[in-house]
Amino acid sequence: AVGLGADNNDITSTEASAVGDFDGDGVVEVVLSQRADRTDAPEGSRLVVYRLDPRALPTGPPPPAGGLALRVGPNPARGVVSLRFALEAPAEVVLEAFDALGRRVARRAVPLGAGAQGVPLDVRGWAAGAYVLRVRAGAATASATVSVVR
Repeated sequence: AVGLGADNNDITSTEASAVGDFDGDGVVEVVLSQRADRTDAPEGSRLVVYRLDPRALPTGPPPPAGGLALRVGPNPARGVVSLRFALEAPAEVVLEAFDALGRRVARRAVPLGAGAQGVPLDVRGWAAGAYVLRVRAGAATASATVSVVR
């Protein structure tokens, strides 16, 4: 648990706070408590619990209007990287990789359905260095860089 440092500027009250997954269900609980101080009635004590499900939070920046948001990992990479993006509608997606000199080192076209995607890309045969990965789905395009290490 991590203290939040709650403070209502009343030094006579006792406050406590904690953040953590206290019941092990994968959801983070934020617990704030304040005991009654001299000016509060006994029922003035408060306990507030917020539940934050990290699976419901966005995992990256929103995609640009009419575009894709591409995430690549692991980065740096030694073996297989995953290109993660979301499609609004089914589309044939073209995946391309370019080396530092602009030469295309890989190209693959795959039909994909709507929704979140995770497309693997094997970089084991590539030389160490920086590469630009590009994903095109219709008029939408996104790119990201990946470093291949040995």
